[in-house]
Amino acid sequence: MNNDGGMAFHLSGVPWEYFGSLTFDLKRDKHVSQGRALRRVFVLLRELACRRHVHFLEMLWAVRWEKGEKGGLWHLHYLIAGTGKPSLQTTYVLQWLWAYRAGGGFSVNRLYDTSQAGVSYILKCLNVQEMSKFSDCLEVSKSTIAWLRSCRRRGHAVIGDVDALADRGASVP
Repeated sequence: MNNDGGMAFHLSGVPWEYFGSLTFDLKRDKHVSQGRALRRVFVLLRELACRRHVHFLEMLWAVRWEKGEKGGLWHLHYLIAGTGKPSLQTTYVLQWLWAYRAGGGFSVNRLYDTSQAGVSYILKCLNVQEMSKFSDCLEVSKSTIAWLRSCRRRGHAVIGDVDALADRGASVP
């Protein structure tokens, strides 16, 4: 297991609601930067928060870059929580928001299924070969870090250094 294994263990305790993959429109974004991609993710998250009537800063999320196996195109994987009761309809809203409000490309959005190991997939704790496809860019919301810290304060074992994760750069615009 890699360095993120402890974080994967702890993030798996977050009540995630949605898991998905976000791509970019090749006609517009042949070489999209991580900063530009994250700005688009923030548009997606803010729009979702507005539509779900929750405050953006209270949403939990984690996002990570991955270089595709076919063609080497970069894309993102995400986890989202804190939007209220998860619904299949919201997965379609996420697809529309990514394509038309955030200016992204194709997206696959699913209700989070704990049996599918979405946290491990995002952190690529599966094997060394899988890790090579990822950049070292895990972005998490400040509310996710706060949630992890509250677990530690409640006496739950936190495997992995939450403070190091925070220092590494939780991104909030």
